[in-house]
Amino acid sequence: MRITIVVAGTGFRAVQEFLWQAIPGARCDMIDSGALRTAGFDAEVLIPAMARIDATMMDRVRGLRLIQCFAIRHRAAWSCSTALRVCEAAGLATEHRRLAGPPHG
Repeated sequence: MRITIVVAGTGFRAVQEFLWQAIPGARCDMIDSGALRTAGFDAEVLIPAMARIDATMMDRVRGLRLIQCFAIRHRAAWSCSTALRVCEAAGLATEHRRLAGPPHG
């Protein structure tokens, strides 16, 4: 099965290059978060790149199975936590791992 990844945001082109190398055969598209919110997309994985992920955005990604969030700064971590709470409220299975960084306040 070929996996399709959509990156919400177009500001970090290195992400797309990295994903192509890390996951050979994967389809990876970077889409402006506003366009994604309006038009939607078919993908199994959503990666926010400085984009707000809420229930509306999740509904627009048809076939969504995973939101992979790389939180580097406190504000980004807050955005990921918000998406995590929305997923849990919707009854979706979630896993939250903190990889590195200072504790959240």
